[in-house]
Amino acid sequence: MADTLKTSPARRRARDKWNAKQAQLGVRVKPEIKAQFLEHCQSHNESLAAFIVRAGLNQIQEDTKSKSLDLEKLLSE
Repeated sequence: MADTLKTSPARRRARDKWNAKQAQLGVRVKPEIKAQFLEHCQSHNESLAAFIVRAGLNQIQEDTKSKSLDLEKLLSE
């Protein structure tokens, strides 16, 4: 069983290449807020990360009243 959990060198290289193109955000919230986020995400079949990114980009667009953000493009990359 332990052998099946090892990461192959090719998979490791692919993961590292993908990670090099990403930035990381850290957010701390109360457990009750996290629970609400997770419940919402599960009910919409969406990951927590995808939800937070989508919500943030939608809020930026709303705050700036800008339609210049191509949300579809940003979310698909």
